[in-house]
Amino acid sequence: MNQNQIKRKLSDVRVYGIDSDKITDHLELLSLQDHSLTDEQFIEISEEHGLIWSINGFSHAYNIDDISYSIYIRII
Repeated sequence: MNQNQIKRKLSDVRVYGIDSDKITDHLELLSLQDHSLTDEQFIEISEEHGLIWSINGFSHAYNIDDISYSIYIRII
């Protein structure tokens, strides 16, 4: 795999976040905490919370301390 292919692959990777403070469904929160949500379920909730970043976007947000401790992340 050459450098351009690697860069292209990394540009496809997203960081998805779920803010546990925004979850009102007790069973959904338990599923989040025991890591039993599928990637599709995690992505759907992340979209509802508006917490989707590129790798570079997440790195920037993390470095400026813009990521709350209540956010669970998954890299997909």
